[in-house]
Amino acid sequence: MPDTDITLSGAPFVILWREPDDGIWEKRSGRRQHIHSKVMAWSAIDCAQRLLGSFDGAKDDIARYVLTEGFDKEMNSFVAIAGERDVDASLLYAARVGIVKPDDPRMLGTIAAIREKLGRDDLVFRYDTRSTEDGLPTGEGAFLACSMWLVEALALANRRDEAAEIFEKLLRRANDVGLFSEEVDPDNGELLGNFPQALTHIGLMNAALCLTDEGRTPRESGRTSHAPR
Repeated sequence: MPDTDITLSGAPFVILWREPDDGIWEKRSGRRQHIHSKVMAWSAIDCAQRLLGSFDGAKDDIARYVLTEGFDKEMNSFVAIAGERDVDASLLYAARVGIVKPDDPRMLGTIAAIREKLGRDDLVFRYDTRSTEDGLPTGEGAFLACSMWLVEALALANRRDEAAEIFEKLLRRANDVGLFSEEVDPDNGELLGNFPQALTHIGLMNAALCLTDEGRTPRESGRTSHAPR
């Protein structure tokens, strides 16, 4: 099938959403059909549509792909790569952008799968380095941004007590001046990786907003695709 041709303000451009890519984590093992990338392509079209009005696009095509090729019914979870069975913490972002409602059973199943396979108390690993071919040595710390995304997904799904409990634990992982790193060692709490890490702090702010009424617009708007369940 062709990629998505879109015209905005008279200028044509193409969203190559069907192309494989290296994913949000820039894995060094060859390009694959990462579901998070498809979700973000859907979000780009959705945002442009709401800002600029109706235009030709393939928002429903992308949603249909995500909800079929990117969802494993047996696992009741979205998957990191189409046709495979590993999960990835970036899938938590689907709750935020509106491709499915935050309390959709498929989203709740994804949250549960990520917590089971990648979670450790309040912390979340970005993916399982033991089973994911990423071109890097096995093992790394838990990603604090991913842990913040879990707070956000739970809050948007109206599980605010759980979200708040995790958020409070994460806040206690900051250093003496309230800053966070990229990763944390789940065994000893040592801050690892890039420091300070902007992505972690953006996640922190978004999580905090989602625990208030101000940050609940994705949930309240009810925006979702009309792709088949």
